[in-house]
Amino acid sequence: AACSDLAIVSWNGTRSPPGAPLAANEVAIHFQVRNNGPLAYRAPDENKQWISLVLDMPTGPTAIGVNVLPPSGSGPVTLARGLDWRGHVRATLPAGFTRRSHPPARLQLNFAPASAGWTPPRDCNIANNRVNVVLR
Repeated sequence: AACSDLAIVSWNGTRSPPGAPLAANEVAIHFQVRNNGPLAYRAPDENKQWISLVLDMPTGPTAIGVNVLPPSGSGPVTLARGLDWRGHVRATLPAGFTRRSHPPARLQLNFAPASAGWTPPRDCNIANNRVNVVLR
């Protein structure tokens, strides 16, 4: 069946994201999310899909940074096949962790649960919705 496929296609840990310089306990990851599916991705607004930076803490996965998609979006969202969104996830590390000493980290795509007027998309390939990352 035809579907859209939001995919994390590239990432890079960065020490120089847009905006204020990183504090000693902050990290930033540049990301690129592309629609690899045959259909356009559509959602009523930017709060239906987001990318998060997750640490696998001893207590379980913990999102330490979140960015809605598209990063500069407002209102209805459409991403045609082959097009992408680029942006940064900026996060503060939990106490006791550093850029070089932290639990495993990953970027992860998330979709809001079904609600009135919204059904999460059928994703052609969920394997490309998360990727392990290295913090710098």
